[in-house]
Amino acid sequence: MRAFTLPTSFRLSALTTRGLSLLGLLVLGLCLAAPAAAASAAQKRPASMQPGHVETFTVGSIKVYGIVDAATTFETTLLNPEFRLNLPQASFAGVVKTYLLQWNGKNVLVDTGWGSNGPKGVTLQVLKQLGIAPEAVTDILMTHLDADHACGLAIEGRATYPNATLHIARPEYEAWMAGTVKRPADKVALVKEKLSHYTPVLFNWGDIVLPGCTAVDAHGHTPGHTVFDLLSAGKQFSILGDIMHIQAVQLRFPRACTAYDMDQEAAIASRLATFRRLANTKVLVAGMHFPETGSLRLHAKGTYTLDRP
Repeated sequence: MRAFTLPTSFRLSALTTRGLSLLGLLVLGLCLAAPAAAASAAQKRPASMQPGHVETFTVGSIKVYGIVDAATTFETTLLNPEFRLNLPQASFAGVVKTYLLQWNGKNVLVDTGWGSNGPKGVTLQVLKQLGIAPEAVTDILMTHLDADHACGLAIEGRATYPNATLHIARPEYEAWMAGTVKRPADKVALVKEKLSHYTPVLFNWGDIVLPGCTAVDAHGHTPGHTVFDLLSAGKQFSILGDIMHIQAVQLRFPRACTAYDMDQEAAIASRLATFRRLANTKVLVAGMHFPETGSLRLHAKGTYTLDRP
């Protein structure tokens, strides 16, 4: 498994204090102290969690590129109160990821990241640096339609990937179009605008969305949240979407939910079912907020770890 970081214009420049007066340093220190938790998380962020980082590996005949679209920070206040106790820190560095899959002559993008919205994702720039033009993307698989997954569908009122077939779970698409999802109205309107540039192909759970790719029910985070099981040459790779957000906590406490989960009981049931199905099988799993890919291992007390290959 190989990883590298592509050069992008989104790198943070080093902050220097040369030439600052003592008073200036004091003011600077006070300004930086306010977002202490976020700064602490950023300082601890490894290269593999920086925007533009790409993890590459092959499963059967599928070439996989795991792209860090954007960096984020998950505050522990997002968790259910009972799971916040005794945590070693107030926040965890996180990522937003997309995946490029190359197989069967196709360029398949799984989720699209932030696009030009939010923290401004870099998936499009990374694809170009990999030699993949936007017009060459043949299919887009959506795990779900939250803004950090769907905003990359369109930029400045135009489809980012004009030749791609967009695949969405039927209950997900219908819930967002009806406006019944538990998200702010402006976010729903934003996602619907992005979708308006495509004619989606809707699938049901259990369908073979593309040859070798099966859609699996993982609803709860959103009404149509989907896991994709990919099979090639007898090897399986599963993309778990937002089955969890704070990996360090939710592997240890799989019943822990974040405020992002629309139906928490259903989200717990889907997480447990997914973990149990894939644990101890050596199947590689990835997620849109997983820093790295690995295989799930179940331990005696019902906790899990993600083992690197």
